[in-house]
Amino acid sequence: MRVAGLQLDIVWETPAENFRRADALAGQAADSGARLLALPEMFATGFSMRADAMASYALEIREFLADLATRHQLWVIGGFAEPGEKRPANSCGVFGPDGREILHYRKIHSFSLADEQEHYEAGDQIGTVEIEGVRFWGSPWQPWFFDWAFNLERGEEIRAKWELIPDDTEVLITHGPPQGHGDMTSRGEGAGCADLLARIRQVKPRYHLFGHIHEGYGTSTDGVTSVSPSNP
Repeated sequence: MRVAGLQLDIVWETPAENFRRADALAGQAADSGARLLALPEMFATGFSMRADAMASYALEIREFLADLATRHQLWVIGGFAEPGEKRPANSCGVFGPDGREILHYRKIHSFSLADEQEHYEAGDQIGTVEIEGVRFWGSPWQPWFFDWAFNLERGEEIRAKWELIPDDTEVLITHGPPQGHGDMTSRGEGAGCADLLARIRQVKPRYHLFGHIHEGYGTSTDGVTSVSPSNP
């Protein structure tokens, strides 16, 4: 399966123009044989903290994602704000070639550096999705790194999160790297997680995709192909 990550120059809080830009990139990806398109978090508006205003576009954005999937006959994942219970939620959906949403997710851990938690309510469910026979699972957690979002202490605390990775996962997506794979910082420190590496060796997914340590970009393998597409 070919997966295309669509990175566009987002026009702030302007869905119509971002739809146009995403559609052009989607056409190129479809022509190249992509079966799954991944659009960024809040791709149609930018990461705006005007939560109520952004949530008002939810239906329009979901309709665009469903239409994109049906017109190109592939799978699409994209993020958007939507109305929540007390406050709007930062969400994403996965849409199939028939336009149906097969997975709906609400972001669990807010980006505290932007005070996201003051504007968007958190979700509480992790989802797994199977696309054309390939099973995907993702996680935002990482070992403690400065004062970033999604930090957990090494050892028992973060190991409990990796134990949630389903045994039948074929494509694992995490924010950060496992120990020894794309984890070397510019200061010469290995920031990867040993417990994540141990769980990967148990599960044996076909691919592990991650970022976080930008200078560690590249591909490596020790039975599982690890890919970090971060910018150098």
